[in-house]
Amino acid sequence: MTHTATRIAELRQMLQDREHELRADLQMRLRDGRAGRSTEGRDDLEHIDTDSLEDISFSVLQMQAQTADRINEALVRLDGGQYGRCVACDEAISESRLRALPFAARCLACESGRERATGHAQPMGWRKSGLAVFATPPGA
Repeated sequence: MTHTATRIAELRQMLQDREHELRADLQMRLRDGRAGRSTEGRDDLEHIDTDSLEDISFSVLQMQAQTADRINEALVRLDGGQYGRCVACDEAISESRLRALPFAARCLACESGRERATGHAQPMGWRKSGLAVFATPPGA
């Protein structure tokens, strides 16, 4: 197996493992969320706190689902031989960007341009890098 083939196999396994983790966590959170919805015996303040926590939990679920989708898209690009190429300009995505965000679809210049064009940057939580966080905005 060549160095490139070995690297592709490692990337595929890493992406598949992370996607599986995210989807399993999503299923567990959805199951737990349905089971813990008793409103009996709560006052108005407790309802507000519960509603706020549910909103936050829902946002986390959405981000995890989007991340799982980005991972799946990266796997499709990997299978199609387009992994590591920017979907906007077709230039190579830097190795450091791919190390930090293995499912990045755009180079840093194109992603920055996209953010400027839409008039806003993505939330800070999506800016964190590293394999433990793996949170990214749609189309990153």
